[in-house]
Amino acid sequence: MDSQIQIQAWRTFWPLNLRISFLLVLAVSFFIPFTAQSKSLDPSERQALENQQGTHWYGVYVFGRKAGYAKMSFEIGEESYEVGEEVQLSIQAMGKAQEIYMSAQRSYSKRNGAIQKISSDFKQSGQNIRAELEVTKGIALLTQWVSGEKTQNQVDVPLENIHDALALSLKQKSGKLKGDLETHAFEALPPLSRELLMKHKVLKREKRMVDGVELNLTTIETTVPEQGISTRTLMRDDGVVLETEMMGMMKLRLEPENIAKSKGETPDVLALSLAIPNEAIERPREVQELELRLDLPKIPDTFSGDHVEITQQRPQFIEIRTLAPPLKHRSGTSIAPREALEPTTLIQSKAPGIIAKAKEITNGARNRRERIERLVKHVSTGLKKEYRAALSNAVDVLKDPAGDCTEHAVYFVALARAAGIPSRVVVGLTYTSMGEGGFGGHAWAEVHYRGGWHQVDPTFGQVSADATHIPLAIGNISDITHVGSIIGQVRVRVLKVRHKSP
Repeated sequence: MDSQIQIQAWRTFWPLNLRISFLLVLAVSFFIPFTAQSKSLDPSERQALENQQGTHWYGVYVFGRKAGYAKMSFEIGEESYEVGEEVQLSIQAMGKAQEIYMSAQRSYSKRNGAIQKISSDFKQSGQNIRAELEVTKGIALLTQWVSGEKTQNQVDVPLENIHDALALSLKQKSGKLKGDLETHAFEALPPLSRELLMKHKVLKREKRMVDGVELNLTTIETTVPEQGISTRTLMRDDGVVLETEMMGMMKLRLEPENIAKSKGETPDVLALSLAIPNEAIERPREVQELELRLDLPKIPDTFSGDHVEITQQRPQFIEIRTLAPPLKHRSGTSIAPREALEPTTLIQSKAPGIIAKAKEITNGARNRRERIERLVKHVSTGLKKEYRAALSNAVDVLKDPAGDCTEHAVYFVALARAAGIPSRVVVGLTYTSMGEGGFGGHAWAEVHYRGGWHQVDPTFGQVSADATHIPLAIGNISDITHVGSIIGQVRVRVLKVRHKSP
């Protein structure tokens, strides 16, 4: 396998996890929509909101390296309360720089505090994904623009309400912040496109010297149970967040505007997030069987599948054996779920261009196995290998055939579904020889063949994915966004490696 392919194809789901992480981090840092029913605001609440107006700037640090800045603002208009979030990042993956811009603007009614509109943007390397949520007369309409295509869907009216939009800050200022709180925040951009529950717990209060000044600080732990993401936040007595950190990977730090916007090191997120094992694995793409000891936050459901066997389980670690069975040996009695053939916002398997391309690739194939082999080869050889931090979708890849493992996986699954082959995205860890060598985040796919699921890797051109593939989550991209919170926390020890016979 060409080492350049291994280097450029790698990713750790940073674009996807950045959106989710920043939704959480920004919410904690400034804007917290508390679960509440719409109701009129009393004079004291209106005054409290008046006092919260203004803008805060935060330096953004990834693995301790300065990566960009975040801006949070709260303003009061004639008819609405306006909450703004903006993030500008510069990161790189093995030397390839990426500029990322994310923003969201939320509007709430001054009459009853109810959410009225959310506008969100994600921009990177000329690509732009937009979404708007508008609530009118009790009906919430979500509009999204992906690859130039506009879609609209009615969704449940979000629980967000300005009455508690600044819940943590206002409670901190009044001295009433204690115990546990629950909040909700709606993420309009795909692949989530839904409301998330957040849980907050006050851990401790303490005095600490900050820049030569003694401050009273409160530590708050916030989690998003659905995504497995957690943060710890330091909040001052005046309700302003001093610092928010996400699981040792990402940090927002309150800074003057000129400091927050100053240039940093442009951290290499892929190299910094690799899990380096006790020994290097030679010829990783040829590994047929692998035994590992893993220290990870929780055991994923995917470890009960045919490709992974748990051989030992202890409170501190688990040991697993992974296999790479050939496609011809795949057999079983399971029936593929209907959604494994259905299109999604990012996997547009019914788009005319995708259908036409799938027919072109598989024309003349004698059976499903040959169709799978042709699709794997097409995606592997037809896409230019390069790191992209944009949110991937199949139609964009068809128009511009380039990308890393996410583009390869999403495009392959769309083509396979268009060709009548049930398929789904797999997210997890795979060994790479880049840098010092280690396990990093990767995406590949599964196809349904002879009554069972079989792993293929369209990035590496593997009809049977090698045994260094450790699946952590399986499904559509919208179902597996939580995996980014696991990657980076895994510790790996290699116990046994068996390569394919010559």
